[in-house]
Amino acid sequence: MTGDLTPTDADPSTPVAVLRAYLQTLHRRRGEPSTRALAKDTGSAISHTTVSLVLRCRTCPKWGPLELVVEALGGDVEEARLLWIAIRDMEHPLPQARAGGERLEPAALILGMRDGTTAWDIEVPLDVTVRAVIAKLVASPSLPFVASKHWQLFWAEGGRTLAPTESLRNAGVRARHRLDMYHD
Repeated sequence: MTGDLTPTDADPSTPVAVLRAYLQTLHRRRGEPSTRALAKDTGSAISHTTVSLVLRCRTCPKWGPLELVVEALGGDVEEARLLWIAIRDMEHPLPQARAGGERLEPAALILGMRDGTTAWDIEVPLDVTVRAVIAKLVASPSLPFVASKHWQLFWAEGGRTLAPTESLRNAGVRARHRLDMYHD
C-alpha cells in the first residue's frame, strides 16, 4: 500500500487515534505490506479496500475485519479487541455484554497528578488496556491532560508504572486505588 495512513484531520487524543496508531505500528513492523498482500494473508476473507479502511481507521472498524487485519499483521488480537471495546463503549455508553454475560462495569478510582497536587474521582472499566484508559482520560474535556504528551499511569498501591498493553484488572488494580498520570 502506498501513501500516508494517517488522516490529516486526526485528533491524537481520541480512542480511535490510539487504535490507528496501534495498527500503523503493526503495519510498519511487518514491513508495510500492500493492502492486496494483507487481503491475501486473510485468505481473501476481506478485500484490499476493506484492509485499507481498517488501516486508515478514520472511524471504529467492525470487529471482524479488524481482527483479520491484526492477525495478518501478526498483532495481539486480544489487545486490539480491548481497544475496540473501549472505543465502542465510548461511542455507545450502554454497558456492553462480554462473553459469559458479564458486563464491563466501571470501577471508581482516584486519578492524580504524579506531583500529588491534584486528584479526581473517575470511573473506568478495569477490563480494558492501560493504553485505552489513557486515551479516554486524555480525551476527557474535564481533565487537564494534553494529547501531545506521552502519558503513563503509575499505580500507587502496586508501586509501579503500568504497561500500556495490560488491563487494569490483570495488573491488580481495584476500586478506590490511586492512579497517577505522568509524562516523560
